[in-house]
Amino acid sequence: MTLLSPSSRVELFTALCRQGTIAVSGDSMEPTLHNGDRVVVDVDATPRVGEVAVFVGDDDHLVVHRLVARRGDRRHFLGDNRRALDPVVDRTHVVGVATAIATDDGPRPLARAVGPMSPRLWGRVAQGCIVVMLARLLPIAALKGLR
Repeated sequence: MTLLSPSSRVELFTALCRQGTIAVSGDSMEPTLHNGDRVVVDVDATPRVGEVAVFVGDDDHLVVHRLVARRGDRRHFLGDNRRALDPVVDRTHVVGVATAIATDDGPRPLARAVGPMSPRLWGRVAQGCIVVMLARLLPIAALKGLR
């Protein structure tokens, strides 16, 4: 039984992120982020394509992945070390932008990917997402030759 509505859960996670850093768990963002890294989250920022963002996942935990595409209210994320896209995320479930890695020497800024996505990620994104991104950039006549 869920005690909090989806919007209340997002508000709760946003409030927690304002209080400090959040820990990264797993290897899905390697080599950018490693298991145990702590990231600083700007909850007032709206992520742009190519930036590392934080969102509330389907199982009510925070996910730190790169925004690779936006369409209306839908957001598409991908871990830097993953081949498959995350399930589509509604923009209201995005908590903020991961801006830095917290270190003993102070915060180390996280760089935004070059262009819509870094060249290292191009080969990892599902073909459907690439077509969606190209469709926004190219006229339909140009897409017909991609088959």
